[in-house]
Order: sequence, then structure tokens, then C-alpha cells
Amino acid sequence: MNRFALIVFLTCFVVNAYGVEKPNILAISPEMCVTHIGKEHCQLEFNIKVEFQDVTDFCIVIDDPHFVDCFIQTDKLLKRYSLPLTESTYLQIKDKNDELLAAQLLSVAKIKAKKTRPRRNLGWVLF
Repeated sequence: MNRFALIVFLTCFVVNAYGVEKPNILAISPEMCVTHIGKEHCQLEFNIKVEFQDVTDFCIVIDDPHFVDCFIQTDKLLKRYSLPLTESTYLQIKDKNDELLAAQLLSVAKIKAKKTRPRRNLGWVLF
């Protein structure tokens, strides 16, 4: 819990230290994609909502897979994206000077299918 608080504090400090206006709202839904261990990637379809106090230029950047989508003179954004993710990565919102305005983790969870089948009747036959 202390690490999380420290990361939030440092992120806010860095954003505010450069005088960059951070968004009022950054909402991504859903933030997680679930796939089986054997699959190569997970196709994550998500909605993103960004609202700034003032009109600004910004880009949505994802490193892996390489993805950049820029907007000019925008204060509100509501858009749907679909990306193939192989591992958890950060979605970042950067201004025209490549300064970080906000970031959100897009998680990939890999699950392993259960090999055993459920026992029925637990060995008892009542009828």
C-alpha cells in the first residue's frame, strides 16, 4: 500500500512540477483482458474517456503494441479501441512536448484451464 501511495504522489508531483495541466478525468473500461496461457495474445476492446479543463493537444500512446493516436484542440474525448496485447502495458496520455499527462495500466491475465473434471455423487448412489 505504501508503494502505491508513493507512486501516486510522485506521478502527481512530476505532472504538476512541469506545469502541465492534468486531465480531470481519465477513465478506461475494461482495464483487463483475460486469455488462456496457450494463446499468443489477448484482444482487448476498451472505451477511453478523457476530459481536460481547457482545450489542448494530446496523444494517446501505447508502447507495446506500438500505437499512437493524436488529437488537436480537444478538451473531451470518448472513443473505443481494440488492441492485441501480449502482456500488461501502460496507456499514456502525452502533450505535444511529449510530457506525461496521465497513465493507466492495461492488464493481461493468463489463466490455466483446470484439467480435472468434477466428481459426481461423491461415490454414493442414492437411487
